[in-house]
Amino acid sequence: MTAPAEILAVFARAPELGRVKTRLCPPFTADEAVRFHRALLEDTLDHLGKLNRPDLSRVLLLSRPLLQATDLDVPRGWMVGIQSPGDLGAKLSSFFNGAFRRETRRVVVLGCDSPTLPLEVVDDAFEDLSRVDVTLGPAADGGYYLIGARLFLPDLFRGISWGTENVQRQTRAVLDRLGHRYHLLVPWYDVDRPPDLEKLREEIGYLRRAHPELVPRRTAAALPDLEDSEFSLGPEFE
Repeated sequence: MTAPAEILAVFARAPELGRVKTRLCPPFTADEAVRFHRALLEDTLDHLGKLNRPDLSRVLLLSRPLLQATDLDVPRGWMVGIQSPGDLGAKLSSFFNGAFRRETRRVVVLGCDSPTLPLEVVDDAFEDLSRVDVTLGPAADGGYYLIGARLFLPDLFRGISWGTENVQRQTRAVLDRLGHRYHLLVPWYDVDRPPDLEKLREEIGYLRRAHPELVPRRTAAALPDLEDSEFSLGPEFE
């Protein structure tokens, strides 16, 4: 089988009670956290499915197999696989290594916690990789919401303090040390902690008024009290 020229991958936890969005409990109950996680993931897959690039392959990498096929609605056009064992670095390293061993030219990986990320940003990430070795989407919490590469760089995934505010800084330090060219995309945010919920409420409130076709409908349904939200993203997103 011929390898795809480009791969877009989403890394996500399987929707299981007590294993997802635990940092949002409270305000969510465990049941609500699972519903919210599933909404984020399904909206992300729908949204990214609209990215129009020739020779693009889409793959969802779950943390473990689904308990039931009905636990997740995966749109057509997405292949589903299981992440490799180990920490996030090991999982990413294994995936990038496998993709480039198949002679894929450009690989971009995202999580499922940024359902309103403009498609133009993802498209820019692929375009960047015609000029630089790595592209990063810096997240407001100090990590990154997206990483893309055009070659396998195992050191990118070693010695990183995953899940901390140091991830982006450490990753950029590795790239600087190795002398690889990279580009930073626009800053964005992940929905991981209670303050992120208000930011998401505000943005969905704005989208409902200005661009209703871009509203992540499942995510919006999982968030209460959207009607009173006002749009006011911080300066890091302007």
